[in-house]
Amino acid sequence: MVRAVLATSIYEVTTMPAAVTRRMGSVNSVDLERIIESLGTLPQPAQIPVLVMVAGLPGSGKSYFSRALAKRTGLVVVQSDAVRKILVPRPGYSPAESYLVFSRCHEALKHILDMGISVIFDATNLRNRNRKYLYNIASAVGARLIRVWVEAPPDVVFDRLRAREANRHPLDLSDATWEIYLNMAVGVQKISGEHYFVDTSKDIQPILAKIAKEIKGVWPTLRRRHNVTVLGPSFKQEVE
Repeated sequence: MVRAVLATSIYEVTTMPAAVTRRMGSVNSVDLERIIESLGTLPQPAQIPVLVMVAGLPGSGKSYFSRALAKRTGLVVVQSDAVRKILVPRPGYSPAESYLVFSRCHEALKHILDMGISVIFDATNLRNRNRKYLYNIASAVGARLIRVWVEAPPDVVFDRLRAREANRHPLDLSDATWEIYLNMAVGVQKISGEHYFVDTSKDIQPILAKIAKEIKGVWPTLRRRHNVTVLGPSFKQEVE
């Protein structure tokens, strides 16, 4: 039953289901506090915070890449799978639940960036309309947006997801399966314009170094935080 629901609702919900209208309202401080607390000690604020949007299908290696980038740069990671387990210990992956999860993720990202703290968002982010929320958040708080598409060859993903079912790693919080991967792959909209491409079946150290260098280059830049344009021509084209 869960697998059948996962295919359509695990990550890509964009309309407000009636079932969550009451809980949504304005920003929920209790949910937000729980999410922020789960992140541990936050890094020092930057003059211009960075939002690293990591996107890709289940099993592509997004969380592996995000953890490696966080270790290299000291950035904090907001992971949609982790937020789901915080809010819903026994998730059912209904559309209402997924809407709630991603709404809370977006609230947490805005809160963190508003404090001047750079953050990595680890989620599928497969469609333009879903990514638009993140572009708007970065624009609203004057953050630098770095976009990363993560993937791996299908045969590698197949082996990873089958291995996950047989022996789950403690850091692996995703419930997606190979069947879910195939269903979600149909609706993928690749990122257009400037972004990083990462194949996690290969050595990711070179691309980690490039992204870390870009992040480091942003931090010392003197610029008014609320007068920063992050939606260049390529981003506008995708949003529209």
